[in-house]
Amino acid sequence: MKRNSRGFTLIELLAVIAIMGVLAGLVVFSVSSVSTTKLGKFANECESLLSRCRVDSLSGAVKPRLEFSVSGDKTVCTLYENSVSVADAKLDLTLGSCSVILNSDSKDTPFSLFSLSFDPVSGVQLKPKVDGVESDKYCTKIIIKGNATYTIELTPETGYHTLKR
Repeated sequence: MKRNSRGFTLIELLAVIAIMGVLAGLVVFSVSSVSTTKLGKFANECESLLSRCRVDSLSGAVKPRLEFSVSGDKTVCTLYENSVSVADAKLDLTLGSCSVILNSDSKDTPFSLFSLSFDPVSGVQLKPKVDGVESDKYCTKIIIKGNATYTIELTPETGYHTLKR
């Protein structure tokens, strides 16, 4: 007796679907970990630029300021010294967003431009500018959200800051 061997059996079809499901899961996991890594890198770079801004301010040699801006499809953290851009970090908005919390308010403050600087004598945080307007409150947190959440916590009275995940 000859069997008609056209097509696939149900078991073969289920095996292929199971293999495709496992591969799809691996792809989603790897893409997720890549975006989390990029988000963490941006948070670390922002924290590093914040440290550099404070140290440069204390040196008195330059007048630094740190700006966070949303332009096009990116959030950009830029360090300026004497109004000249010297370093920056960029985050694609498809990977995450950036916001600030002023004076321990529980709500995020969205912005298109946020500027932060420090006193050249004491290193104390000066009142920031949000969208070009000087705030009456100090920045206590910079929040970077995506697949993970990174928070740069600032102590306005001293200028110290820490990065937490």
